[in-house]
Amino acid sequence: MVGMPAVRVDRDNAFRVNTVGLQANPFPLSISVTPHDGVHRVQATATRAYDLVDALTADAHHTAVVLNVGQNNWLNDDDAPWPLLRIAGEQKVAAACHDIRWAASSRFESDDMLTMPWQQLPRFLSGWSPYELEILDAPGPLDDITADELALAVNTFDGSSLLLPRLPTSGFYYAGHDDCYLYAEATDPQMPIRLLTRLLTLFVGSSLLDDDTEALTIAEPDPALATALLEANRHWIGTVRSTKPDGTVAIGFAPTDTTWRLAGPLPTLATTSVIFDLATGSWRMSPGNDHCQDA
Repeated sequence: MVGMPAVRVDRDNAFRVNTVGLQANPFPLSISVTPHDGVHRVQATATRAYDLVDALTADAHHTAVVLNVGQNNWLNDDDAPWPLLRIAGEQKVAAACHDIRWAASSRFESDDMLTMPWQQLPRFLSGWSPYELEILDAPGPLDDITADELALAVNTFDGSSLLLPRLPTSGFYYAGHDDCYLYAEATDPQMPIRLLTRLLTLFVGSSLLDDDTEALTIAEPDPALATALLEANRHWIGTVRSTKPDGTVAIGFAPTDTTWRLAGPLPTLATTSVIFDLATGSWRMSPGNDHCQDA
């Protein structure tokens, strides 16, 4: 819709960087939403944390908790990763650091946990791409006991149940994997809508980029569009059906009953189309069976 917030979509976004198969087709937009006992769980592709954190500010308390970071951007001469506090300093972000080596995850070499104002997350994440990252919210700065409790809860979480019920002071949790897959939990039922709205924006923007275009500014759809999609089905896989020279993008969405991963098939038929017009910044959704990609 005209007048909606606009988002800068650059060539480093996850839909542009990640590909599927030998033909290097773009990643699909997949989303799976599961509400349970007041917590809304989302699994989706494809995005960087950097492209999401501002959209999810409404779901979060004032303080961001960052841990379990895997990255290759900030390395010492011996290829050991920088401590997170050193990265924060380089990014000119004021952060507090907690040593969590006693509860550190065996998956990462990140032994520290940072807290910072949530509004500082975009600055902290700007210009680099952690391939693993976990973010929680908190009402305020953490004392050492609370920091240890959070680290232990996160690092013993195996995904078989929800995390947030174990963290009564947190209302949002994000885990990014391979800089494209995301897992999120929130107590706010609007979180999946905000997340899908941003994914749609990134998806069409990515499809319009070419080798000569560094970035585009794309108007977000009205949240009512994402709401309608999720009311029709909680699990979708979307692929670009067509991209026209005038900047019109058609996405074909197919309902599914499982979370998409790279080894999974892509749909061949779409039951719902979402159309974006770059010239007007308008979005619309229409039903109907069609091929997910034009011949």
